[in-house]
Amino acid sequence: MKKWLWLAILLLLTTASPLVGAAFPGAPVKIEVGAAAGGGMDIVARALAERLAPRLGQPVLVSNRPGGGGLMAMMALKNAAPDGYTLALVPSWTLSYQPLVTQHYQKSDFTLLATLYRAPDALIARGDAPWNSVAEMLAVARASRQKLLFASQGPVDRLIVNWLARQTDSKIAVMPTKGGGEMIPRLLGGHVDFAYSATMHTQYVSAGKIKVLASLADRRQSVAPEVPTLQEQGWNIALNTFFITLLPRNTPSPIAERLAGALQETMADEFIRALIEDKLMMNIDFRLLAAADALIEQQRAEMRIMLDALQ
Repeated sequence: MKKWLWLAILLLLTTASPLVGAAFPGAPVKIEVGAAAGGGMDIVARALAERLAPRLGQPVLVSNRPGGGGLMAMMALKNAAPDGYTLALVPSWTLSYQPLVTQHYQKSDFTLLATLYRAPDALIARGDAPWNSVAEMLAVARASRQKLLFASQGPVDRLIVNWLARQTDSKIAVMPTKGGGEMIPRLLGGHVDFAYSATMHTQYVSAGKIKVLASLADRRQSVAPEVPTLQEQGWNIALNTFFITLLPRNTPSPIAERLAGALQETMADEFIRALIEDKLMMNIDFRLLAAADALIEQQRAEMRIMLDALQ
């Protein structure tokens, strides 16, 4: 008799689980953000959390996991239960590049939910720099046998610059920084010759303090439409940094679809659009599931080309 009673209780608990489609979510949802509080990704995450909550009917919390270029957030997500209550917001290269150079996780450890927006990645210099493009800068440096000093914000921009140095037989030394907040004063103070920026440069370009040497994306910068992309300057490589949302592997499809639908509605919110495009000077680029995965695979192939060339 006791055996049947326990089986009945177990069945009741199982059917009452918040994992069951219509019941989800039955508790607060958490977003692991691969950046410190106060930065652009964190600002977007908190705005998304506020707008997602009424659509999901539960609070949405933000947990900052800075460090390792998104590694901490990815590891937290990898170790989370695949129940839809934990997702991550990270740059796309955490999924396309990091698994190529680290054993901490693989792309197959996650379910890619969507791309949300993309950054205007660029190589930049001071406004009074004697060159106006990457091609011109490298040509001048080679002619004068000058070693250039580059302010880096992470492993992917270092990969691109090291690849450029190898392709052009240029001498480039890398100075790591802890982000745009440290990079900008180093550049403006004359401590480096050029730098990588995702978004921090846009306000300074308008003021004439910084110039764009190349858009790293596959399209020109809206703040400097006259400046060619890196591809247009002769190198068939692009860095399109998308900010993506992920779930742990094996998250049930109905739960993933529920979250994807809520995200799609939220990204269409005028407040979110104005925040991302008008205030942060980035571009909404919402793509779901298979379309998002195609972008990651394309980026992964480009990263592999550069890594192989540097071997």
